[in-house]
Amino acid sequence: MSGDTVHLQAIVVCESFSRSDDDQFELATMFITDKQSPPLTSIAGGALSILDLLLQNLISNGVTEVFLCYARNKLHEAHLKDIKSKFETSSLSIELVHSVKYLSIGDIIRDLEGRGKIKDHFIVTSFDVISNCDLTTALEQHRKRYKKSKLNVLTAVFSQPLSADNPVFTAATQKFNLGLEPLTNQILWFDSQSSSSKMTIELDILNAYSEMTLMTNIYDTGLWICSPEAAHLFVDNFDFQDMTQFVRGVLDNEEIMGQMLHAHCIEEHEFLSRCLQSMSQLQTVSSMIMQRLTYPVVPDIIDKQITFQPIGSYFHQNSNFDWSHSKSFQSLLGNNSSTGSDCSIKFTVIGENCKIGKNVKLTRCFISNDVTIEDNCSLENVLISRNCTIKSDSTIHCGLGFIGQKCSIGPQANLKSTKLFISLNKFENSIACSESSTNFGTGANGFFCESNIKELKDRCSLDRYTFSEVSRFMRILDNHGETPGLLESSGNFSDSDVDDVADDVAQMAVLDYHEVFVSEVQDSIERNVAEGLKNVEDLILEINASKFAYNASLTDVVQCVIECVLNLDNKPSEIDRKTWFASAQKNLNQFRKLMLHYFNSEASQLTAVLTIERMFNDSPQLIPISPNLMLFLYQSDFISEEAFVKWSESDPYDDQEAEGFDRMATRVKCKEFIDFMLQDDEEDDDDD
Repeated sequence: MSGDTVHLQAIVVCESFSRSDDDQFELATMFITDKQSPPLTSIAGGALSILDLLLQNLISNGVTEVFLCYARNKLHEAHLKDIKSKFETSSLSIELVHSVKYLSIGDIIRDLEGRGKIKDHFIVTSFDVISNCDLTTALEQHRKRYKKSKLNVLTAVFSQPLSADNPVFTAATQKFNLGLEPLTNQILWFDSQSSSSKMTIELDILNAYSEMTLMTNIYDTGLWICSPEAAHLFVDNFDFQDMTQFVRGVLDNEEIMGQMLHAHCIEEHEFLSRCLQSMSQLQTVSSMIMQRLTYPVVPDIIDKQITFQPIGSYFHQNSNFDWSHSKSFQSLLGNNSSTGSDCSIKFTVIGENCKIGKNVKLTRCFISNDVTIEDNCSLENVLISRNCTIKSDSTIHCGLGFIGQKCSIGPQANLKSTKLFISLNKFENSIACSESSTNFGTGANGFFCESNIKELKDRCSLDRYTFSEVSRFMRILDNHGETPGLLESSGNFSDSDVDDVADDVAQMAVLDYHEVFVSEVQDSIERNVAEGLKNVEDLILEINASKFAYNASLTDVVQCVIECVLNLDNKPSEIDRKTWFASAQKNLNQFRKLMLHYFNSEASQLTAVLTIERMFNDSPQLIPISPNLMLFLYQSDFISEEAFVKWSESDPYDDQEAEGFDRMATRVKCKEFIDFMLQDDEEDDDDD
């Protein structure tokens, strides 16, 4: 690339390269699909796909071009096209690359290099990576090393043992032992971790280096930062099939000796998950997303039609939730889905086009699209696939329950089982749900098996399923599916705590949480005045707590703070403008430390001036004193000259609805002040 333009490419492997991985692929992208369902659906009940989460993270790390590569799974194509149309912009190019010849990651890189697609540094990652990792430092160090020497071909991103101790990692996640150069983190020795507690390091390696840092139990994050030369090495070495073989080959092969590899370990607070394989892991990852521990990889950032509520739940703008009579906590309600009155939804993900009846209780459930749950039902720890119906007055409480597509349960079903599997397709020695109306209700269809899961796995005929529901279900159970999951433990909330929070929110009976945020900030400021302005640091902590509780932006905070301080015991409609100005000066001086804390950048100062301008425009009787206040802010060092110059060049806020509103009135009155700022700015330029 020419000039100073920073170009970063990403290769996303949307493919599994073994039959066993196909099942894991389906679990990683969603727990239930069949040959009519698009893969790569979601972990959020249809609301978000894993690729949504992955692409959001790549964009935040500066990726400008993405290749979505796949081989056998043509059913991916429609979903990948939707992803492309959703994310592609003038600054981000997304290209779908398909070839039936892809048998490995190495084949993909060789093919892209042969087509002339790889033109700069690139990130190699996989479809099942969910992360909020900030790779800025790793990318900067990688580019600096490459600028010094093109022998620096790779920076591998790993997770250290402390952060890897998170339940979002599974046994399927590959682990390594590393030997690193202490100062540069160059990889000197690399080995896949075995079941043995012993490591074997060649004596030649120990003799070659005077000092080496050994790290064990290091997790593969699925993120690899490569230089253009890495692609050349793949082309020259057809035995490089994946990134692990690439690392071993570069370190061991004497013909390419001299190439250097480096390691970067993510921070302990950063989130990364790979290879979703168990119910507990699925619940844990969803819980972390709901609690915003994965920020900015959260639903409302990725999909602007999803709103985040202070109860820890997410609601699509087109969803319908009965706020007055229902409770929700750490849950998600998808597009065009609705709930009836007196519902309780806890730790549950609901997909699109779902109909939830009255007095329904859902706890730790994952509900896919187009599901109907009728009145007076209670479900716990159940995975429900598409187009299912749970009829009225049904109770399904499981350690882990799976209900396959198009199944119908109830009415008046009563199922309480450690493990329960229900499929529309009959399999060997299965029992028809209709034969047990006491448990499944009079209108149930499908076939079921409960407990004795290993025996079921041995005797089921899997050749009738394109993506075997039974095989995937068994894989879930093999990965600690016996337990209800870790969703509640990550939040440390009891049922009574959840009920109390939900009751408080229901009493609000409002959806405009911005108003609640403004009210809380105003209360905090007034309380601080009543206490004699004792501790501004505590006031700042209170305001920041409200900011995070109500998902407010920094712009919201600045607007709210300046407006509350100026109008503190100082309502424009009740006093003359001279008295208002004197009181405003007093308030600003009283809260000087607070003002300077939030006016710490030119952007924040510009937001403050625009907010003041809007206040004056809303109260025309104050406009004559607007130049006086602007001059006071400038002379008291609240607002810089540069911010005022930016204000003069910007557009006023245009959110008033009154007819005949003159949004330029304040600027016209402040013309002499603006000219003074511009003249002063020109003199500074001449001095420079």
